[in-house]
Amino acid sequence: MRAGTALRAGRNGDHTVSAIPGGIDIALLRRNRLLSLLEPAEMDEVLRFARIRKVQPEERIFAKGDPGDCMYAILKGRVSVETESEDAKVMLLNLLDAGDVFGEIAMLDGGERTRSEEHTSE
Repeated sequence: MRAGTALRAGRNGDHTVSAIPGGIDIALLRRNRLLSLLEPAEMDEVLRFARIRKVQPEERIFAKGDPGDCMYAILKGRVSVETESEDAKVMLLNLLDAGDVFGEIAMLDGGERTRSEEHTSE
């Protein structure tokens, strides 16, 4: 498996930046219901704060309980949405693909992450 790529947009300026050829596909982002509602100027403003992050297979993007200071849009690859039960069993909740957005609820409400996200494949 090769590395995947996610777009990270958040409230603080603390970002790891990795350039990818071709930049960001706005049409891919607009397939998402939340991002499709934005006017062009609003999308430009979101992208002004966005950073591209390359993620290795099996790399945890964030964990349950982490601060919700940003949201992610998958540009390439697949991400698994997981949670852990009280008896430490990992449960797969969903698989997300290019164009999907995640982490937006914690970013908007300022709360902690309620589940973990991990890059699974190209």
